[in-house]
Amino acid sequence: MLLQGPKQKYELGMGYAKKALDLAIRANRVEEFVSHLKNFIEVTKTDLFSMQNSTSVEDPLHIPHKG
Repeated sequence: MLLQGPKQKYELGMGYAKKALDLAIRANRVEEFVSHLKNFIEVTKTDLFSMQNSTSVEDPLHIPHKG
């Protein structure tokens, strides 16, 4: 699957996040799910910070929402 733009990437990611949260709730494993998300966020922030120090970083991603 080739994702063309940020909106498609956002929709794909949100779809999986919703499915994963639903499963975590049903399995009573929400804390484990949140722990994985926190770890992903910290690792990604570290990666972005190291990239920022070596190259120029673009403006943050902005996804327009309805309403």
